[in-house]
Parts: sequence; C-alpha cells; structure tokens
Amino acid sequence: MPECYSCFLRQGLEAARSAGADEETQMRVVREISGYLAGELGEASPVFYVREIQRMVERITGMSDPYLSIKASSNQKALALVEAIERDFNGSGVLEDYLRIAIAGNVIDYGPSARFGIEETLERCLTTSLGVSDVDGLEKRLRNCRSLAYLADNAGEIIFDRLLLEFLICHYKIEEVLFVVRENPFLNDALEADAKFAGIMELPGVKLVRMDAGVPMECDSGYVVWQSVLAADLRIAKGQANAEAFEDQSDFFLLFMCKCELVAKTFEAKAKLPLQLGDLVLLNTA
Repeated sequence: MPECYSCFLRQGLEAARSAGADEETQMRVVREISGYLAGELGEASPVFYVREIQRMVERITGMSDPYLSIKASSNQKALALVEAIERDFNGSGVLEDYLRIAIAGNVIDYGPSARFGIEETLERCLTTSLGVSDVDGLEKRLRNCRSLAYLADNAGEIIFDRLLLEFLICHYKIEEVLFVVRENPFLNDALEADAKFAGIMELPGVKLVRMDAGVPMECDSGYVVWQSVLAADLRIAKGQANAEAFEDQSDFFLLFMCKCELVAKTFEAKAKLPLQLGDLVLLNTA
C-alpha cells in the first residue's frame, strides 16, 4: 500500500492539469491530497482511494470530467486501429486472439505510472502468449453461458472490447450481455457516451448499465447492477483497476495488462507464475 501513495498524488495532479487548473489550484490539489494521504486510510482497495482523490480534484477545480477530451481522442484513435485489425483478421481469429486484442486496448490508461505505446503494444499482443492464461477454463464456461457480465474499463479500450464481444456472441450461445460502464466520471474510464460511440449497444443482446468503480455497498445506486452482475452465468472484469477491485470476488475472469509492479507481484502470488510489467493476464479468481 505505501507504494501506491506516489501514484495517488500523481493521478490527482494529472487530473487537475487535465481540468485546466492553474498552478495555484494545482498546488491546492497537491496539498489536500497530501493531507488526505497523511491520515489513517485503512485497508480498502486502491480504487477506493483513487475515487476519493478524484472527488477532491472535482471539488477544487469545478471540473467533473477532466479527461473528457482525452477520452474522445482515445476513442478516435482506437477506432482507426480496430478498423485495420478487422481488415487483417477478417473473422479468422480464435478466442485467444480476440482476448489478446482486448487486452491490447487496456494500454489506453491514464491511471498507472507505466505507459505503453498503443501501436507497439497492439503488435506485441497479437503475437505474444498470455503470461497467465485461463483460456481453457473460460472456453469451457462459455459453452454453457447464456448471460455474460462484462465490466468495462477505459474509453478507447472499449472499442477493442467490442471485437471480443462480437466474437463471443457469434461463436457461443450467449443471449444477454450486461455491459457495465462507470456511472460517474473516473479518470479516463468509459461512460455511456463512450459505449455508444464504440457501437456496443448495437450488438445483439447487449444491455448497458452503469456502476461506479469497485464493489458497491447496499446503499449505493449501483448495488442493483452489482446484483445483476453476480447473477450472470459468467463475469469478465476488464482492466487493471477492475482486477484490483475484484481480485477477492468469487469466480471473476480478470482480463488485463500488468502496468504496475505491485499489481504484478500481487497476481504473481495468486497465479503462482512469474509476472512483469507489460504481461498479459487472463485469470479466474475461482
């Protein structure tokens, strides 16, 4: 947990700058976050603390979605890359190919300190094996899956997710897909508008729902959505933040790229396999 503090501060400052805050306001953000981190934070998931820090930034800057323009740019760039992938694959890929494509989109992330070039990462993901692979287990579950809950991560990235979902709907007997986006802005995570841009709702059987980051409590507006997620035959949580939030949940398939050394160590212990930055992971929490 102490290793996370520098990232919490950096994320808050980046959000303030993305919101157009002047230097004085940026310093106020840094001071307030520093004071918050100096307190007793407890043992919650890092996602909880990031959410609290982003709320501080919103209150101080008055900007509810500082990453709005960045998300729009990510969507446009991802769309161009996906069109090229569709031409190259022409429907010829297998499940693991589309899982790797979806993970490649996970590089579009403004949370972790480690950043990867999307074009280079995409090329590597199309040819590199998964560092942790529960593909056989996922395929077995998909054969009997009628309802799928897919918890999305970032804007831009969800355009890559659409390719995976198209493959799953086409090749298995999935009747309903619960596609979960953020209820409120959170870093560059996808909102309903991003899902519409990506064409997610145009896929057969897809229902879009909204829930804030992490596991909601009964008093939260997203709790009913969470119950629907748990009721699905199969649950896929996309991205590193979702992996951190749901690692202790029973029977989630976590699909992400390692972009943090602490996360790599955590899941290395769970998978009992060596992991490093940039590794591709599909891990069943069961």
